[in-house]
Amino acid sequence: MAMAPCRVLVVDDQEDIRAMLLEFLSGVGFRAAAAADAAAARRAAARERFDVAVIDAVLRGEPGLDLAREFAGQGVAVVMMSGHFAALAQLRALGIPALGKPFRLAELRRAILAARAAEAVGGAALGA
Repeated sequence: MAMAPCRVLVVDDQEDIRAMLLEFLSGVGFRAAAAADAAAARRAAARERFDVAVIDAVLRGEPGLDLAREFAGQGVAVVMMSGHFAALAQLRALGIPALGKPFRLAELRRAILAARAAEAVGGAALGA
């Protein structure tokens, strides 16, 4: 029996990045959705169960890390991304999977698959 496509939620306040990531993820077989901020991400998650959330560390209105911790507590694997060096350093120091913008799309695919696999074998707690 074939495994269902990985359901990925992309959370980024930059529309062009959301659109590019949705197109890429859909093109490589993921079932992808997007949200512009934490509130929209919560609404999407209330409608649908996601396997992985790809979250920008710097969102308007609320830190991406707060949303990531919330989703991780609900059993959603998380991959963070940021174009800010300080945010990346903080995430990596906490042991949180994080990609530096710009990143190669193949890196994102690998990070999503690794996060999903880690969640399947017991989850990865996000640093406090």
